[in-house]
Order: sequence, then structure tokens, then C-alpha cells
Amino acid sequence: MSLKRDIIFRIGVAIHHDFSDDFPELFTKDDFLVTNIRTYGKTTPTSNDNDIPWKDKYIDLLERYKDLIISSMNSHSIINQ
Repeated sequence: MSLKRDIIFRIGVAIHHDFSDDFPELFTKDDFLVTNIRTYGKTTPTSNDNDIPWKDKYIDLLERYKDLIISSMNSHSIINQ
């Protein structure tokens, strides 16, 4: 199994670790400079058109789950009354 460069970079940013020593073939010290990390989201798109349907499906699933919980709670409270 292998991880894409972008995923490794995101992990490094999240855990504040410079992976240039671990993966010199993928990164330079400059990649993990604070200024490059701040502009990362601006220069490298973190979402694209393919992510939008996934996000919409996830939001729909969350809303349906919330409705199910509310329905279950209402049914349970009616039974207990």
C-alpha cells in the first residue's frame, strides 16, 4: 500500500511534522515552511468537483440519520407515556 504525496503532506501539516527527512524524494525542507503550509490550501486545491457529490451525499446521510434519531426518540417517548 502506498500513500499519495498529497496525503502524506496533509498528515505532516496536521501533526506538525516535516516529512522531508523521511521522504527526501517527495519533499524538500521548503515544503514544510510555515508560509508554504499557510498557502497550501490556496495554491493546491483541497477539493475539486469530484468531492462535491460526496459531500452532498454525506450531508444527506447525516440529515436522514438525525431524522431517524428524532423519530426514534419521539416513538420511545410516546410508548413510555
